[in-house]
Amino acid sequence: MGAERQQVYWIVFPLVIFGLFSDAKAAATSADNAELRQIFDADQKDRESPLGKALDWKTIGPRDAARRKRVRELIDEGRLSTGKDYERAAFVFQHGEGSDDILLAHVLAVTATGKGDMDARWIAAATLDRFLQRVGQPQIFGTQFSFKTENGRETWTMEPYNRSLIGPNLRDANCVPGQEHQTETLNALGKGEEPQAPKKQPCVEPPKH
Repeated sequence: MGAERQQVYWIVFPLVIFGLFSDAKAAATSADNAELRQIFDADQKDRESPLGKALDWKTIGPRDAARRKRVRELIDEGRLSTGKDYERAAFVFQHGEGSDDILLAHVLAVTATGKGDMDARWIAAATLDRFLQRVGQPQIFGTQFSFKTENGRETWTMEPYNRSLIGPNLRDANCVPGQEHQTETLNALGKGEEPQAPKKQPCVEPPKH
């Protein structure tokens, strides 16, 4: 008898676990799009849940779709101007259903960095990883953790994952925690524990005197 069809559920972690120490929720400036900030905040709030507690995707899914629709309208109307605007739009689209949504999220994140928002480096790496896995290719940075059920067994995985392409320096440059911390995170998830922030925090600038 063939293997049971694999089901994969993408996990959404609080931003700090992924090393977003620059924080996409930074204080808004007068130039940022206020409506987009509200959309981003709602997107994140829908994903606030303790580890192990299932989210209500039947409710969240339609709200996600409505948010993506409105953000696309804002993009087409030329209402995004700051790097932070593009970063927040990237977070909204990375929660899309299809690979095109994830690819657009990556383009938005890269645009954010091009506009000087260096906080967007992590989401640029994460959207590339997610897009690669969506189209059946290995992630390369190591930002994606998924929960799958196969043959009646539930496990956490980062696969498929090409661990040799991106070295420590490139991970650091893109605000992605190293492979040692990734393994610690995977082990914690397997035990049903909340992952800890990495001991070495990438992209944290030393204080200015």
